[in-house]
Amino acid sequence: MKKKLSDIEYISKIEELENKIFFLETRNRHHELFSRNLKDILWEMDLEFNMKYISDSIEKYTDYTADEWIDLPLYERHPKEEMINFLKLSKILLKKAKDGEIDKREFCHTTESIYYKKDGTTLKMEVLTSASIDEKGNVIGILGVSRDITKRKEDEQLIKDSKEKYKNLFNTMEDGVFLYNNNYMIANDSYLKMFNAKSSEELMEYKVEGVSPKYQPDGKLSVDKIKENMEIIEKQGKYSFEWTHKKIGGEEF
Repeated sequence: MKKKLSDIEYISKIEELENKIFFLETRNRHHELFSRNLKDILWEMDLEFNMKYISDSIEKYTDYTADEWIDLPLYERHPKEEMINFLKLSKILLKKAKDGEIDKREFCHTTESIYYKKDGTTLKMEVLTSASIDEKGNVIGILGVSRDITKRKEDEQLIKDSKEKYKNLFNTMEDGVFLYNNNYMIANDSYLKMFNAKSSEELMEYKVEGVSPKYQPDGKLSVDKIKENMEIIEKQGKYSFEWTHKKIGGEEF
């Protein structure tokens, strides 16, 4: 026969239950708040590559709610060819993790992925994946973090375009221009033509001594005079001077 609880014990049990409910409700509110305000997208797939969870932050980037995104077929979320490659690689890595060929906790892969938005446009994401492991140490799926890198890609393209622009400007200048340090040299086409050189690497092999006469017009050795000039440049930051060169083949100019 079950013992009847006293009023005090009954009230105590009610308070304990209310505390548990309050804790769960608070935790859920915190989870929802965290999920809504998270900049990155957190997600999880099972071993059959079914989406089990995705954070609410997916809506900020794609206009799909988390539930809508989970219900989408895989090839409507990402380009088909990209997903085929992702599935192939993931299957290989998951098998190696399950077979013990790689440490389950070191199963990690970073790649870039295109995400389809609700309006049909796309955005670029950086995706970090790792193995989802249960309390027994079994691999049960894939965990992922996706981060919007659209702005980074735009900046990278601007830098690339800028470099290409200045490279073209550098190479098409009529004046001979070069950049040099002890281990590296790059010269534009006009400068290479002055010396009958085919490339900056070829010119670099000759060094100063190879593209200068032994003496400069003032009677000083070229090797000594270039050292003097370099010291002045290092102190002042710039220095203009006249120099007699020698083409590959011996002709001075």
